[in-house]
Amino acid sequence: MKTCNSCKKTKDFNEFGKLAKSDDGHSPTCKQCRRIVQARYRASAKGKENRHLYQIEYRSNGNGRGATMRYQQSERGKETHRKSVYADIARNPEKARARKAVTTAVYRNKIPAASSLNCSVCGKGAKHYHHHKGYDREFWFDVVPVCVSCHVSVK
Repeated sequence: MKTCNSCKKTKDFNEFGKLAKSDDGHSPTCKQCRRIVQARYRASAKGKENRHLYQIEYRSNGNGRGATMRYQQSERGKETHRKSVYADIARNPEKARARKAVTTAVYRNKIPAASSLNCSVCGKGAKHYHHHKGYDREFWFDVVPVCVSCHVSVK
């Protein structure tokens, strides 16, 4: 049995995290109190800023990208992506049909690939088509080429 430094309750050792440098090998704060402290920190401005900086560093080093790529290529990663795609189609069936129609038209050379055109907003190289009038069948091919950053901002 051990007393938590935060809530002052006596609890069993399995309710404390492990900490090798302490005398008894367990954290001075119970897991429940530690979760509360961590949640408060994450909600604070400093916690959010540190999380943002961590994400930037993680994505920029080789380990972050490598881990992401390994996960995406694993069976579990592929299955998660598949479920996400199916869920997106279920939520927006009109959008999925419109995108498929445009993709098929590009494949059949009915309309040029977006990557061969310039963004209609900023003039950079385009990557996507934007259905600017909506996803109704009458507007399926009424699309404008946009780059990734402009596509995110016009959505």
